[in-house]
Amino acid sequence: MPLFLIHMYYARRKNERALVNDIAGVLFFCSGGLASCWLGTGTLDGWAWFIFSQSALFFIGSSFYVKSVIRERKNSAFAYWSWGYHLLLPFLSSLLGAGWAFLAYIPSSLRAWFFHGRDWPVKTIGILEIVNACFFFAVMCMFITR
Repeated sequence: MPLFLIHMYYARRKNERALVNDIAGVLFFCSGGLASCWLGTGTLDGWAWFIFSQSALFFIGSSFYVKSVIRERKNSAFAYWSWGYHLLLPFLSSLLGAGWAFLAYIPSSLRAWFFHGRDWPVKTIGILEIVNACFFFAVMCMFITR
C-alpha cells in the first residue's frame, strides 16, 4: 500500500518519471518474489529476503543508469549519484550476504562508469540492459543453486 501511495502522489503531480517513483516501482515488483515464497512455502525465510534485496539492488542500479544516460544525461550531479551507487553496489551485495554473487553486479558497475556519455540510441541501451539482466539472473541462479 505505501508503494501504491507513492505512485499516486507522482501521478497527481504528473511526474511519473521521478527517481523515487522508479524505486517504489522496483520495490513493488521485487516484492513479487516475496509473495511467491509466501505462497509456495508459507514463510518468508532468508532466501526470500535475499532474492528481494539482490533484485532490488540490481534494478535500482538499472534505474540510475538508464536515467543518467537518457533522461538526466546533461545532469552531472545525477551522473555522480549513479557512479557512486554503482561503486557501492558490489559491496552492498556482499554486506547482504551474497558471497561470490557480488560478481553479478560487476558488469552493471562497469557499464555505468564506462558507457556514460556515449551517444547511443535508446534501443541499444535497452538491449544492453537486457543482456546485463540475463547475466545477473544467471549468476544469481548459480549462487542460489550451489
